[in-house]
Amino acid sequence: MLRFKIVLPLMMLAVLCLCGCVTTSTFPLAARAGDTIVVPIGWNKSLTRQNVQVLLQPAAGAPITYASNHPGIRAIINLYPDPVSRLVIGGETQQGFGLRANEYATALANRITAQDKDWWQTVLYVDLPTSLSPGRLAISVLGPEGSVTQFPFMIDVLSGNGKPIDSAAFGGTADEDVQNLLASLERAEHVTVSFTGDVVPHAIQVHIAHNPADAKRWVVNPRGDLKNLTWSDDGSEIRVLLTPTQGQTLSHLEHFKFYISGATAGLRVSQIRAYDVDGNLIPNVQLRID
Repeated sequence: MLRFKIVLPLMMLAVLCLCGCVTTSTFPLAARAGDTIVVPIGWNKSLTRQNVQVLLQPAAGAPITYASNHPGIRAIINLYPDPVSRLVIGGETQQGFGLRANEYATALANRITAQDKDWWQTVLYVDLPTSLSPGRLAISVLGPEGSVTQFPFMIDVLSGNGKPIDSAAFGGTADEDVQNLLASLERAEHVTVSFTGDVVPHAIQVHIAHNPADAKRWVVNPRGDLKNLTWSDDGSEIRVLLTPTQGQTLSHLEHFKFYISGATAGLRVSQIRAYDVDGNLIPNVQLRID
């Protein structure tokens, strides 16, 4: 059994979409000094261990700051909802399932993601200091633009010595392997390919040239239930074809977004063609690589 505490439920997308942040008040859950805890921090696309800080404010005593890359910041990982969850299916079919699932999904798209359906819950694995005294602890997560959540997370620090997630949780695996496993779940270097234009196409064909490199490139479709993505790489050019899965034109250009990971240096657009449902070319569709 993994020996770490979960501060809040890992998936709070319904709360996220209604509040515009992870939460406006936190549940008073508990951990011990030295435990590894998991903190959900909403839909954060840019947070990494290299740009995040964690501020720990005990009820008594001086605050403790984990700077970027502090070893106590174990990992920042994205968790995706179950593709057959009521939230996903309710959003795509506009059914509430008696839970207002469709309303939550719509609010998420309208208020948080600007119609980007590639959403997730970002979670932070962090080790509590072993020096903490029992009592209330406020946890603030800071990114490049300041505080990530509207209010700090509050937990109760219990008496006794806790234990960070380590080799014992993985059947004797070396502690270095445990950290590498957590780190391997973080996002690899990648770029986001997105589109702009006045009309939503039915299909898009893209050719992206790149510099030859030993590392291999990999193209990722974040929402395979919305669009088909077929791609190939001949060593100097990536070719991608995007079409809707159900034969119906997608409702927003944001839904055509995809990722290129692996070797990302020198990417440049060599061709882009967008088509309507009858196969006619649509002008003025532009591609961005961020």
